[in-house]
Amino acid sequence: MAPWPTGFVGFDLETTGTDPAADRIVSAACVRMRDGVRESVRNWLVDPGIPIPASASAVHGITDERVRHEGMPSALAVPQIVDELHGAWARGDAVVIYNASFDFPLIVNEAQRHATTVNLDGLILDPLVLWRHFERYRSGKRRLSDAVEAFGVELVDAHDATA
Repeated sequence: MAPWPTGFVGFDLETTGTDPAADRIVSAACVRMRDGVRESVRNWLVDPGIPIPASASAVHGITDERVRHEGMPSALAVPQIVDELHGAWARGDAVVIYNASFDFPLIVNEAQRHATTVNLDGLILDPLVLWRHFERYRSGKRRLSDAVEAFGVELVDAHDATA
């Protein structure tokens, strides 16, 4: 069995909606932590190639105009994002994804659209799953903002992929 990872890569996406099969990435971030210290941050602002619904823009603040002018085409961004995940696993880092049941299928589907593959070759930790397990009788929502409030963590810009 592999040793417990000493490094973690926090991974998050902002998207055009809530359907992992149909929606697209508009922003992604990988934040690498080792021994409690932030080592690196990679950000992608992504032009999804489809209109960003106003309802999604209202959540994360990313607009069609912004991705057209500042974003990277998804055909270029998605392989880079996948490479970053593969690099994390190759180093033995765990990838931490809050609500991985949404973000991970979405990146897998995006990768398939761009003729690349996500090879799950390492550990994914989902704090949402752990929270549900250890506080199974807690009522209320369990969004990321609820988690940081419950555990006393400061969160800035919750709907920025680097949050």
